[in-house]
Amino acid sequence: MTCVSELALELVVNSTADLPAKDPFGCCCDTGRKLADGQVECTLRAAIQISNSHPGKDIIYFDVPSTDPNYTLAGAIIAPL
Repeated sequence: MTCVSELALELVVNSTADLPAKDPFGCCCDTGRKLADGQVECTLRAAIQISNSHPGKDIIYFDVPSTDPNYTLAGAIIAPL
C-alpha cells in the first residue's frame, strides 16, 4: 500500500482468496496472512473494505502472482458470490 496523497490510497490485490481485512478501518490491505514470498496478503474483499473506510478516492490495482492457486494463463479468476 502506498499513500499517494492525504486523500488517496493505492491498494494492490495480490491474492484471489476471499478474506476480509484484519483491520477494516486501518490504512493497510492486510488479511493477516502472508504469501509464499513473504508479502502481506491483500484480497479484493480486504481492499474494498479499506477503501470504503477511507475518505476520498482510492485506487485498487491487481498484481496476483502466477503461483496463486486460481491464476491461469488468462489471468487470475476471482469467483463471483
